[in-house]
Amino acid sequence: MRFVLLALLLAGCAVQPTPPVIDQIDLPATVTLGTDNMYTVAIVITYHDDDDAPAVLRLGIPSLAQSFDEPLTNAPLQGELQATVHFPATTPKGSQEIDLSLIDQSKLESLVAKQMVTLQ
Repeated sequence: MRFVLLALLLAGCAVQPTPPVIDQIDLPATVTLGTDNMYTVAIVITYHDDDDAPAVLRLGIPSLAQSFDEPLTNAPLQGELQATVHFPATTPKGSQEIDLSLIDQSKLESLVAKQMVTLQ
């Protein structure tokens, strides 16, 4: 009887995995066409995850109807990630949305962070 009670108490205390949290995203407000005929957006993502490390960075570009999953290796539980998004020269000038999220080793996804950049 005591074993069953102890097992039930321990099961009630089990911690559920938590998704990663994006704390901050830094990217330029505007970018211009580069000599490589691309708009290049450098992004720094500050994040934390309380129980396991992020395994994938998901980038979405709604105006281009594209998304990309970039595998991450050896990412710590908290820190910074750097990413670069390239828009082709044919992309319409003006505001472009970039959607970012992290997926951890437990397959839990952070809330999607929507950021805007202006292509000049």
